[in-house]
Amino acid sequence: MWLKPVTICGDWSLVGRKLIRRAAVLVACGIAPGFGGCEAPTPIEPPATAAVSPGEIELSPGGTEQLKWVSTAGPPGSVAWSSSDSAVVRVAEDGRVEGIAPGAAIVTARIGGLAASAAVRVRWRFASVHPGQEHTCALTSDGRALCWGGNASQQLGDPGVPRFYSGGTQSWVAASPRPVVTDLRFRSMASGVGGGYYAGFGHTCAVAQSGQAYCWGSARYGQVGDGSAGDMHTVGRPTAVRAELRFASLSLGDQFSCGVTVEGAGYCWGLGYSLGTAAPILTCRNRYGHASGACSPVPLPVAGGLVFSSISAGLDHACGVTASNEAYCWGPGIKGALGLGRDVTTPLPGRVVGGIDFAEIAAGGGHTCALDSAGRAYCWGSNARGELGTGAADTLAHTTPAPVATDVRFRRVAAGADYTCAITSAGEAYCWGDNSTGQIGDGSVTSRHVPTRVAVPRPLVSIAAGLRHICGTTGDGAAYCWGSGATGQLGHGSVTSSTRPVRVVGG
Repeated sequence: MWLKPVTICGDWSLVGRKLIRRAAVLVACGIAPGFGGCEAPTPIEPPATAAVSPGEIELSPGGTEQLKWVSTAGPPGSVAWSSSDSAVVRVAEDGRVEGIAPGAAIVTARIGGLAASAAVRVRWRFASVHPGQEHTCALTSDGRALCWGGNASQQLGDPGVPRFYSGGTQSWVAASPRPVVTDLRFRSMASGVGGGYYAGFGHTCAVAQSGQAYCWGSARYGQVGDGSAGDMHTVGRPTAVRAELRFASLSLGDQFSCGVTVEGAGYCWGLGYSLGTAAPILTCRNRYGHASGACSPVPLPVAGGLVFSSISAGLDHACGVTASNEAYCWGPGIKGALGLGRDVTTPLPGRVVGGIDFAEIAAGGGHTCALDSAGRAYCWGSNARGELGTGAADTLAHTTPAPVATDVRFRRVAAGADYTCAITSAGEAYCWGDNSTGQIGDGSVTSRHVPTRVAVPRPLVSIAAGLRHICGTTGDGAAYCWGSGATGQLGHGSVTSSTRPVRVVGG
């Protein structure tokens, strides 16, 4: 057998015994004696391809996006859409997908014998996280409120939190984020440290887009601000604070709440000796009708006519920074926590001594820390666990600001019961003080008397401290928490503490 020389017709390529045109047309040419020239080209259709566009997307729960069928087979007929997990992602007949709950799913489109798919991830994007004592709350990038942890006082804003069983005991606990039961969207938030050293009296507040403040949780001393108070009184869902005020920010203490209005005026409500007001205060009564302390179930103005840029509520005392960078504190001044140069308690704001211009301030359990305009940290008050960061712990009263023993410059500072944390402009986190539940975040339970680097896996853009746990957020909306986790307040799906940052599930 021999091959007759072939004639190549048009823009052809010879491949073995076949001629193939770039336009995907196949021509058979002579391959035996007596066969002359080329046969007429016979078109062969290329295999049809299909895709879903976009092929990968990320949604928040409740978020939607339109998927499209893209194919070389021509206009589509009836495309059948399906989700691998409808509890995470739902898909409509037209290809619009909706995020339902955190997780991942594959959305598939089919028509005839063709199929294509898209990967969909659903996650919360945290804008800020706010630890309390037994619980934590957060705001998402679209203003939704989430809470997790203990719910003994309904501070999670979700009456449907199930009982969690552990070691034969049960409590109202959610170990991962749950949406607060409300249609409201918020722009700022705060969590109270919840009963201080007495568990079960936490509360939460947030500012709606309108500037109206809403609170929920324990209202024992009127700290919810809706005009009610009582020994065992709780509010299970966001309830409007009874005041015609537009708030810019809020901060919550043990049994009281404070806020700064958009005009810079300071207001507080709840347990009387922490309010910093000269206004008349009511007498709260318990369920038996007996007096249980002075309180105000509605906001009262902080005395002095000061214009604040921020107020920080600690366990029992509060401090604020004015628009002119002056620091003022009021309430119980145990161990010099007010920074007034003497170990004193005052119901009205007093100027922190030392003449330092402060940009930010954080009131803790029995101490206070602040940052100056250059990011240098100063602390005062109790130092029993090294929470002042001066290099040693002691039982003295530190009544004036003392520089923290570090050359690191900070952008944000937060104070807990007897520890302090701060972050730098680069997102590095440092903590110092008590480490009994791992709140320093260095993998140990050894107290630290100077700023110690936290083993956070990614840079943080925010940080906040609860009684004995801390949380922070990253630039892409993830959240990490560490420290005490006995009631699920770390949000990692467990009721265990952690000496290193753990990622909050679903984010």
